[in-house]
Amino acid sequence: MFKLFKYKFMDYRYLEAFILAGKTLNFTAAAKELNVTPAALSRQIRLLEESVGKQLFIRSPQKVIMTKVGQELFNLSKQFKSQSNALLGKAGQSEIRIGCITPILNGVLAKFISDHYRGVGEVSFNIVTGAPSKILQMLEAGQIDIGLCNKNVQTDLLTSRKWLSEKPVLISKKKVNIKDLGKLNWILVEQKDYLVNYAYKKRLGRSSQITYVDSPLAQIEFVKQGLGVAIVSNWLVRGVKGISIQQLDEFKEESFYIIQPNSPFIEPHLSEFLNKIASLEMSNY
Repeated sequence: MFKLFKYKFMDYRYLEAFILAGKTLNFTAAAKELNVTPAALSRQIRLLEESVGKQLFIRSPQKVIMTKVGQELFNLSKQFKSQSNALLGKAGQSEIRIGCITPILNGVLAKFISDHYRGVGEVSFNIVTGAPSKILQMLEAGQIDIGLCNKNVQTDLLTSRKWLSEKPVLISKKKVNIKDLGKLNWILVEQKDYLVNYAYKKRLGRSSQITYVDSPLAQIEFVKQGLGVAIVSNWLVRGVKGISIQQLDEFKEESFYIIQPNSPFIEPHLSEFLNKIASLEMSNY
């Protein structure tokens, strides 16, 4: 078992110099790669040896040889560096983990990623959809990096900034009389759908013909086929042809927010993503 630190503690500041010296077994070459003088590198190795209380190299004018402890530490140090780089995103792809509500994914986020990150191999995305409460829980647990939903949050853990606004609209194959909504087939995603709430508030009755689908995009497809009416976010039907879109004054415009951990440090790939999506022009979507 490797018991290097029984009485001493390693000074990690000099680990890079040690790894390079161990790789080359040449202090001059290692110093050149580290962009320091050979004397400076030799001093770093000596300070590392003092911190662990063990000799790591045998030096002679002709060559440099690793001791047994030095070789064991060298092997462990390489593993440590490799695993640390992978964990911190310095090797391979940088992942962006996003939690959002379904309308944002379908109406905005999918096209945004396609427009800005298609062919960018250094960045990958892990996207989950859910209710705003779930998104906040995942942010607080560190399971996602960014949340996109309709919650304005300012806590010790999370901070948000206003992003976009949306307004629900009524869609149908052909323009319909609002008063006749209770007689038409409803295309819903859930029981507390926009359309259900709207009909209840306007006292239009509840349709006896209801079709449930699994997403807002499916609602649009059913409407395009003339199978009923639906109320969806205006994001989802921008540029959609073959349907009638009617504004509903009863719905107020709703704001959506970018939510992230309240931390002074943001990884470069996340910072770049946030800057791009924060400046999103909805006229393009």
